[in-house]
Amino acid sequence: MNTIEDTSLDDLYRQAKAAMREQVKAKAKTPLVVEEDPDIGLYRNPANWVKGKAVALLHEETKTLLGHFTEYTHKTVPNCRRMVREDCSTKVEAVEYVKGAWAPAAVPAATKRIWNTSVEVICDIRLLDFQASACEVVVEAFFGEGRLERVEIVAEVTFASPSQFFTLPAGTNIFPQMALASISNLLTQLEQE
Repeated sequence: MNTIEDTSLDDLYRQAKAAMREQVKAKAKTPLVVEEDPDIGLYRNPANWVKGKAVALLHEETKTLLGHFTEYTHKTVPNCRRMVREDCSTKVEAVEYVKGAWAPAAVPAATKRIWNTSVEVICDIRLLDFQASACEVVVEAFFGEGRLERVEIVAEVTFASPSQFFTLPAGTNIFPQMALASISNLLTQLEQE
């Protein structure tokens, strides 16, 4: 074998590249090891999931904005993914719909109003999970059982935060994600506070 003094830089580079190619080939031949801890299980082990894109989820039947989620895909099970509610530090890359039974979270109390009415209002909206806002949004506020029950966007709206823009379709119920200041502003305009 040549000593380092006898070898040119080009030869050293070629030898290093050849060694790297051999390492890549050896790694490709080794099977993917999926950790299956009997105490945790194949799907509950966090090491088996790969973090993906950030998604704004809408409930299809009620057209309600559920929040900011991150998609995780399983390393070995094809088409297996899960959605985890996370903070809004990542940019929303898609808006997706989900189906099925859904029980809304407790909604903030609002002042009583005439039962089963709806009123159109223009107000500024801030969404909590996304830390995003939009100005002068036309919304329809629905009152049922004497209090604010639902707030729907009348026309498609683009929300913005310092790091992203995303668009929600008309008819989306944003009430569960609205900041308390936005709800208070809406009720003030309706002379309900």
